[in-house]
Amino acid sequence: MNDQQFHLIERDDYVAQAHVIFEQMARVMLADTAPTRIRSSQLANYVGAGSFRTAYHGLLINYEASGSPLFVQQPRILVYPAIFVQRNDNAILTVIDAEIPIVLQLSRTDDGEETLAPHMNEVAAAAATLLASCSAELAISIQPSGLDEFPGFPESSAVAAGGLALGEPRKLLVQPVRTAPNNWLAVTGTLPHYLHEEPVLQCRFHAWSECRAVHCSIGANAVNSPSIDHPRAFFTDIKLHHCAHQTVADRRDDRCHIKAIDARTCCKACAYQVPCWSAAESAALPCGT
Repeated sequence: MNDQQFHLIERDDYVAQAHVIFEQMARVMLADTAPTRIRSSQLANYVGAGSFRTAYHGLLINYEASGSPLFVQQPRILVYPAIFVQRNDNAILTVIDAEIPIVLQLSRTDDGEETLAPHMNEVAAAAATLLASCSAELAISIQPSGLDEFPGFPESSAVAAGGLALGEPRKLLVQPVRTAPNNWLAVTGTLPHYLHEEPVLQCRFHAWSECRAVHCSIGANAVNSPSIDHPRAFFTDIKLHHCAHQTVADRRDDRCHIKAIDARTCCKACAYQVPCWSAAESAALPCGT
């Protein structure tokens, strides 16, 4: 035992620091906890068939500023397929086998069209292999659950102290890795990726010019090249995964799970569109009009 295992809170601060108290008293904080990441071959050390509750697909996402800082740097996004295993006590175990990441990138078809398909297929294949390894280690057939069943990652003190009302925790589906800036753990449920290969509907507002025509464009100019800040955008103007509509940006500002990764991702191309938007809210968006 050392001084890092104690947290001192003054009596007058009990209410303000309630989120910290609850966080420290949580079962997953007091019980035997796993490292941030374990391999599938270690899984049986932390969970058995009797204590297994369910599992979810997911990713470890690493964001990098690529290139020399003497020039305009480009975003580089690396993903590591993960399986999040939930025990009966609601502890979440992060299983990642592959140490070589998969680079998020668009490819060109024989017709010259850009597509995300090769990347998505590579991630899906790696995710299936990892799921099979986890099933083999526990000697059970694991069928990933949907995002609606995921309890949410534990709320960090830094986020909870930022103004969230007590008793109304936000359900975190994407959690920053505390020990590694610009890294996130993202649970994606039954899907292996936080993106879809294409948006679920056709829309003209991937283009800044179309948004400007209806007086709803974001900013004074289109995002014509990938950007690491102001905004952080991997997908650029007119690409199917890009959104240039100010109304959508305003409405999703406090609900987007991947804003820190790409603030301009089209909601209809994102795996989190259902948990982010109710059916009524989604129908009220200008997407596809």
